[in-house]
Amino acid sequence: MNDENVRQFLETEIADLPVGSAEDPLNFVDEVVVILNRWITTFDEEIGLDKPAYSCFVNCDRVRQIAETHKGFSHKEYFRDDTPQDFLGKVYLCSPTLQSVFARPVVASSIDDLTREIAALDLSTQAFIVFNAASRQAFWRSASGADLVPIQLDGGVDQLNSADFDEELKRFYIEYTATPQGWVKPWKNAKKLLTKDNLEHEIRDYLSIFLKLKHKKWVLVTRESYEPTGRADLKIYFILERVSFFLELKVFRVSDSDTVKLGKQGVAQAHAYRIANDESGVAYACCYDARATNSEIEELKDFAASMEVRYRRYFVYRSTGDFQRSFIP
Repeated sequence: MNDENVRQFLETEIADLPVGSAEDPLNFVDEVVVILNRWITTFDEEIGLDKPAYSCFVNCDRVRQIAETHKGFSHKEYFRDDTPQDFLGKVYLCSPTLQSVFARPVVASSIDDLTREIAALDLSTQAFIVFNAASRQAFWRSASGADLVPIQLDGGVDQLNSADFDEELKRFYIEYTATPQGWVKPWKNAKKLLTKDNLEHEIRDYLSIFLKLKHKKWVLVTRESYEPTGRADLKIYFILERVSFFLELKVFRVSDSDTVKLGKQGVAQAHAYRIANDESGVAYACCYDARATNSEIEELKDFAASMEVRYRRYFVYRSTGDFQRSFIP
């Protein structure tokens, strides 16, 4: 086997690597998403009102011990490889890799019903996923008090090429950060122009999840990637194309003079990550603009162009009405 064959083999294996570090609950989420997408593909049918539509999956380190302390749980020996017809209407206690799974029936007509069931099992501190087969929606939470995060479920997705990456960034922006109702919930107080304190980190984590779970076969996503010239917010490796994108994320909150300084810092960071790695790589400075006025800063655009960095500005609207009116000439 020559070097090229070895490289091709390794790159086909990348898609099956854990999406996070050993203790990252995202690994558990990824395992469950594989099961959910397989079930959706196998049973492509509408869920009537007379049938159960919900199930939930709870990440447990001592799954057998926990199952034995509660009544009604049965061992699902082949759950990881099976696609059972009686999949819905159950709460599943799962080991992180789904090698050990126990289930019992649950009556649920909403996510609230499932979260109450999890609380009754005294497992609210565990990562869990709730699934609504009728809407083909799933949401996960890393621990009690954390926000529910949506998961892309469609039974399979088209290949993501680097040429289409901008469209994915726009889709993420619209769904997650464009308005107060976006999944990131960017505002602490929109009227006072107060964003969440750690909004940059939340955008980084949500964008990572958005890309990892939707395009696992096509991209390898690394959060806080350590590079020779610093630590990139996100590194996106397109497996088939063998090209890396380096993303630096910033949130604009303040005056234009401070915004220019922050924006140039983001551009310079992205440029540094790229030149220290691969000349064929691409640098992005993604700036989420939460200032009072939706206005471009030409100085930033020119600086990014001079550094060959793709500068993208996404305005964070204070209401859905403002977002909708932005399309009216």
